[in-house]
Amino acid sequence: MTTSLDTTTLDTDAIDQATLDRLLDQRVWARDMDAALARYARASAALRTRLPHRADIAYGPDAAQRLDWYAPQPASPGEASEPAPIVVFVHGGAWRSGSKQTNSFAAETVVQAGAHFVPIDFAPCPDVTLAAMAAQVRQAIAWVHRHAADYGGDGRRLVLAGHSSGSHLLALALAADWRAEFGLDPDFLRAAICSSGFYDLEPVARSARNAYLRLDASQALALSPIRHMDRIACPVFVGTGEQDNALMQLQADAFATALAGRGLLMDRRTAPGLDHFEVAESYATSDGMLARAVHAALRLASPNATEAGR
Repeated sequence: MTTSLDTTTLDTDAIDQATLDRLLDQRVWARDMDAALARYARASAALRTRLPHRADIAYGPDAAQRLDWYAPQPASPGEASEPAPIVVFVHGGAWRSGSKQTNSFAAETVVQAGAHFVPIDFAPCPDVTLAAMAAQVRQAIAWVHRHAADYGGDGRRLVLAGHSSGSHLLALALAADWRAEFGLDPDFLRAAICSSGFYDLEPVARSARNAYLRLDASQALALSPIRHMDRIACPVFVGTGEQDNALMQLQADAFATALAGRGLLMDRRTAPGLDHFEVAESYATSDGMLARAVHAALRLASPNATEAGR
């Protein structure tokens, strides 16, 4: 694994092309990306076998617009359950890969905490534009809100969680104009968990990744959550792994600072010793950084959580 660059000396405007491309290639910064992705898939497959759920529910017309729904189990058979909060999970994959099938490893953490877990799929780039992908994520969230009662969930208490490019997409959803697009008050979004994402796409649009993202300068600006902080209205946790690269750490720090300035930062944490792919697995460990963040977010989604507490 390559040693990280120093965030204290990183000048994003002066990064040469080779370094920028290297900063946007997470394989460079990981111990073993392929082994980690294989663990994601094995853990997710095991949970799909063990945990009751509804699979491949359509939330839109595109064949990729599907979600799974894991509901918490009642304390005893036959016991009626109160509508519970919902965690919508947005997977990563550099905006061009990944799936809900291989990124459901947080399901057990969430359902054991008494909440619903809903991992979503969406069309990848370059099959669709990044703007269209972001729109599909918003459509999934709106669908979950509107159909929550059909699955025993409380559509007024949604938590968004994700990793890597999924964190960018969920942060962008937090900054959406929900009233204009869906006629919804955004108060149903109670908290969010971002992990190892990019929140300003200007350097992304200058990197090799733009061969498939195809962003121009105005699109990069429009699709950067940190440029639209005034629309974010719920508390957000911002995490990274210690071995995430310097640009990712810098962007996480900047996003956290902007959230703190609006009184919306849950916490800014770095998981010791973990790389970009390993940190996502902390959703699935009882004492993991992201599992703890899930529990904190669900406390904010409690019916008893006050506006001040949020």
